[in-house]
Amino acid sequence: MRLLIGFALALALIGCAQKGAESIGSQKENDLNLEDSSKKSHQNAKQDLPAVTEDSVSLFNGNKIFVSKEKNSSGKYDLRATIDQVELKGTSDKNNGSGTLEGSKPDKSKVKLTVSADLNTVTLETFDASNQKISSKVTKKQGSITEETLKANKLDSKKLTRSNGTTLEYSQITDADNATKAVETLKN
Repeated sequence: MRLLIGFALALALIGCAQKGAESIGSQKENDLNLEDSSKKSHQNAKQDLPAVTEDSVSLFNGNKIFVSKEKNSSGKYDLRATIDQVELKGTSDKNNGSGTLEGSKPDKSKVKLTVSADLNTVTLETFDASNQKISSKVTKKQGSITEETLKANKLDSKKLTRSNGTTLEYSQITDADNATKAVETLKN
């Protein structure tokens, strides 16, 4: 009987030792995952902060453009911005934040941000993997917004939001049944 109890006790101790080793291994995995997420959040925070060699320009629509303090070897200022978690980069002749920035999403689609020289117009365009434009959003400082979506490189819908808040929507523009007309909706 003692032999049986001793054997059961030995098995229980072995099981506890294995359980402890597993929890130590899972603790190490948790620590590594936490470290990775910490690095990613630090990188994301770093994208939203200007480097020592950059100035930050806040646009009227809430976006920030980071501009290099000195010109690069091409005689232009480097631009950087993060839009919808996509890092955009570009160059400009001016150091006020105007210019064109481009970046790629993980799905190979592209994003292009154009800021006018007077900083009064911001255009955000999205292109698919085959480099065809699929959407465009033009925001003006006085408050109007024009959004367009395209299908097969043809305008499919357009939404105009005026500075007073009224919205004018054109839809079904490329629909074969509505080839000569568009559905227009005015919303207050």
